[in-house]
Amino acid sequence: MGGSTVQSDRLSPGGQWLILYIQADCRACESILQLIKQVQQHPNLPRRLAIIGGMTSPELTELARKYPDLSAAFWAADTSRNAFRQLKLAGIPTVLGMKDQTIQWSLNGVLKDTQQFRGMLESWTN
Repeated sequence: MGGSTVQSDRLSPGGQWLILYIQADCRACESILQLIKQVQQHPNLPRRLAIIGGMTSPELTELARKYPDLSAAFWAADTSRNAFRQLKLAGIPTVLGMKDQTIQWSLNGVLKDTQQFRGMLESWTN
């Protein structure tokens, strides 16, 4: 998280993993981070999670400080929103289920059923 450009091949840990795209001052984004924080106790989740923020590096750093339990995740600022456009996202927050470099599924917003969301994250990152 230093504001530098990150190539997509460096972002992907390979296998099945998740991208969470968020933005500053977004209540739904904070809710989804809280849910992920609860699920993060799953042994594979933190190292199979990339959190990309459509915000400045200082804003993302400040947000990441609120979630020390997710410090093992890869955090990156998308100040110019290039990743948002390249991924063809429709809204925020968005969770993408990735397999290697391919989007397998996406979820816009937050599921009301937290158990369903938890199961989805855990089963994908096993």
